[in-house]
Amino acid sequence: MKKRVLIGIIVLAFIILTGIIYYFLIRDPNFVKCGIQNCHGPIVCGETTKYMACTAVFAPGDNCRSLASCEIIDGNCQVVEQEGYKECVNCISDCWTPSGQNINGSCYSWCSGFWS
Repeated sequence: MKKRVLIGIIVLAFIILTGIIYYFLIRDPNFVKCGIQNCHGPIVCGETTKYMACTAVFAPGDNCRSLASCEIIDGNCQVVEQEGYKECVNCISDCWTPSGQNINGSCYSWCSGFWS
């Protein structure tokens, strides 16, 4: 009986030690459980790293992204939109063609009130 208890304590200590080693030495400290996964376009939320490598190419609507974030709500990682996000996205979509052409040449002056 004492041998079983001793084995149980050793196994438990091993499990705890393994968890401590993983937490402090192995896990990626830049890993984020819930964050923005993409650089351009509609925001996609999920597991990601703190620092994404994004291109410097600016896409219509990128400024609107400052009005949204990703958060865990009811156990799910999802987009949280701040006031003005939908209006900003709608303004950009009304102002730009699907191929990225500025319809009237002044999209940013029209829509800049949402992210300034």
